[in-house]
Amino acid sequence: MDIIKIKSFLAVVNTGNFSEAGELLHISQSSVSKNISSLENDLGIDLLNRYGRRFTVSAAGHKVMPYFIEITKSLDLALQAVVDIKSETAADAREGFKITGAPTLGRYNIISLIGVFSKRYPEIKIDITEQEEDHVLLALQSGDCDIAFCSDTMLSPKHYSIKIVFCEEFMLAVSPENRFASKTSLRLKELENEHFVLNRPESMLYDICVNACIFSGFVPRVVMTTTRPNIAIEYICNNDKYICMWPRKSLEDNHSDAFRNIVIDDSPRFNMVFAWKHNRVLPESAVIFLKFADSYLSLKH
Repeated sequence: MDIIKIKSFLAVVNTGNFSEAGELLHISQSSVSKNISSLENDLGIDLLNRYGRRFTVSAAGHKVMPYFIEITKSLDLALQAVVDIKSETAADAREGFKITGAPTLGRYNIISLIGVFSKRYPEIKIDITEQEEDHVLLALQSGDCDIAFCSDTMLSPKHYSIKIVFCEEFMLAVSPENRFASKTSLRLKELENEHFVLNRPESMLYDICVNACIFSGFVPRVVMTTTRPNIAIEYICNNDKYICMWPRKSLEDNHSDAFRNIVIDDSPRFNMVFAWKHNRVLPESAVIFLKFADSYLSLKH
């Protein structure tokens, strides 16, 4: 049964007139008549006794009318509930969400992602904070942010959900005068006697590099640490005996004739991810963002 057929019958009973029933439902008088006839055919009973242009409600019509009233009331309540849900969702979306990221937000298209998302959903406010990665993890643990953008190296799958943004590995950068400058690739073992420029010790990336070297059979001699790739590159460009070991994406984005990039054949790998706590209920706006990120980042990679 079509609900408009039921409403047509009830409107005719309430107004006593096919024309007024049509006006009430915003349809024509003939449509009202056809709807009621179709409903009677569906049910196999006469709902109205017709006498030319006059009519009365049949005995069968009186019996089913209370149920029709309940059906329409239930539908109206359901539709109102849908309206309320949409209003709540919109309000929640307008409340926005907080995202904290490492100083690599721009390097992995996250800033451009947020920009495109904000144009698509101008009603959603995004509170963005950039911090060093160890502080990002603290913000995630304490609940100071809804979503974090960071590496997955310190994230336990028991406590965090993740969405992979980029699969990363390390690369070497050397000055054109370095003895390895003509090489296109190296294995870590070949760097046993070299001097390294790495991320700062509090960075998770530092531990990844050091542990990879130890796994290859040596403890790296670290001569400088910094969180900024441009500082690391400037340092090795002025010291031809030093080697910078840094995330590949960063070195490729900063590439110039002033230094040479070398692939590490046995490079350690990690993922840059969006992460959130298992037990945290994300705002609807954050859920919308993560879904949008799926399609946007798939196009970029």
